[in-house]
Amino acid sequence: MILFHIICMIKIFALQAESYLRLRKYQDADKSLANSPNFSVDQCTKFFGPIANASMLVIKAQVDVAVGRLVFCFLF
Repeated sequence: MILFHIICMIKIFALQAESYLRLRKYQDADKSLANSPNFSVDQCTKFFGPIANASMLVIKAQVDVAVGRLVFCFLF
């Protein structure tokens, strides 16, 4: 049950970061993703499935580009 809450929390942080991006609050989006738990790409694919994991990676890349970390958005 705890694992389910952690998985849902990751999705919530990603959706919150996406909302901040649309409001052009880039630093808040970065803080939102910085506070989220970190899992490896393989673990996220296992828990969320490939489509949901890909959308979360896209959100992370968009935040990295918006904040100015172009190097990190290509390292997934």
